[in-house]
Amino acid sequence: MGRILVIGANGSVGKSCVNNLKDDSDLVLISRSEFDSDVEGNFEKNVLDINDYTNTESFIKSINYEISGLIFAIGSINLKPSQAPLLMILKK
Repeated sequence: MGRILVIGANGSVGKSCVNNLKDDSDLVLISRSEFDSDVEGNFEKNVLDINDYTNTESFIKSINYEISGLIFAIGSINLKPSQAPLLMILKK
């Protein structure tokens, strides 16, 4: 079975995925920042900003294993009250 890439492994969602999969899966962790101390385990850990095309291309070319899954857990969202956009539309 191939490895599962977890992009954004140092964030909240990524860490949760790692914790749920670590006992039964071969994981490759990718984060744009150094890994926190609570990301523990015998994983391949890569510090990589996927917005950096050159480094990302080099990483992809270095992969010499089968990939069986991909978790894309990057970024953040700005949660706003759901009524705010609707009220703005209605006021127009």
